[in-house]
Amino acid sequence: MNQKINQELENQSIFLYRKCINLKSVKNEIKNLNQLKIILENAVDFIKGLKPF
Repeated sequence: MNQKINQELENQSIFLYRKCINLKSVKNEIKNLNQLKIILENAVDFIKGLKPF
């Protein structure tokens, strides 16, 4: 019985660890996308500055 419980706890620990790694990846991707958004906004502002509107 204890061995079964220990195995289940180990399985759950591995599952949670993988979820944590996935969340860190998502967080990094959001950070990258936010940086790209800023770069694109700056590029748009630059281009608007070139056009005689």
